[in-house]
Amino acid sequence: MIKKRNRGHHLFLSIYCAVVLVPFIWLILGSVKSKTEFIINPAGLPKYIAIENFTNAWNDVNLSQAMMNSTIVCLSGVFGVILTASLASFAVVRIRSRVGSLILALMIAGLMIPVNAAVIPLFVLASDLGLLNTRIGVIIPAIAFNLPFAMLLISAWMQNIPDELFDSGKVDGASFIQLFISLAVPLSIPIFGAIAIITFVNIWNEFILSLVILSGPDMRTVPLATSIFRGVYNTNRGYISAGVLITIIPVIIFYLLFHKSILSGISEGGIKG
Repeated sequence: MIKKRNRGHHLFLSIYCAVVLVPFIWLILGSVKSKTEFIINPAGLPKYIAIENFTNAWNDVNLSQAMMNSTIVCLSGVFGVILTASLASFAVVRIRSRVGSLILALMIAGLMIPVNAAVIPLFVLASDLGLLNTRIGVIIPAIAFNLPFAMLLISAWMQNIPDELFDSGKVDGASFIQLFISLAVPLSIPIFGAIAIITFVNIWNEFILSLVILSGPDMRTVPLATSIFRGVYNTNRGYISAGVLITIIPVIIFYLLFHKSILSGISEGGIKG
């Protein structure tokens, strides 16, 4: 019975890997094909490696500037989400009051609010504050929309930290902030890594906020630059494939750097729970 179940799991995982990898392989092959070869032989191996697809994709829509903008927005957003969510979660978990529980419930309820529903208020607010066409105008809403999920994970993680550790710290005269810095933060590194990856990917792929807030070509993020690139070169699939492949490389690198954190965060969180 167990062997049959394992075979079923292996079959499901094999099908899932094929569904994920086949489009990615097709993207890689298409990125090195010329316009004519892509039309004639879209699924086969390329006969000629069209390296110019990457150079043209990099230069024609100023991808270097777009990637720098996205990197600044993403790293700032990740830092802001982890800092705010960890401080708020620690206060809610350690103080243990009805007000704290209500605040946590309201924050988690924010998961039900889509970005599209807040587009008009965000635009009006950013216009009144003079944040249109600025990176900070995207960073602040990005932090706000990623904060509920981060608080949900961090608060659940910190609830499983033994009270005895904090009690011993209080006996030694540690303040509330010292307990957070010396105990809560080091013990929560795995979940911080998991949240960093999830938040980075979410902000990197965020299109609506960038479209509403940013307008100047020097402030465009990767999703905006990619959409413009596709509109200009929509008949040349090799250009499009090369441009898309370039834009996902930073996400892959970021994941490879922190993937152990997300695996340990999920596994240890499940064991503690």
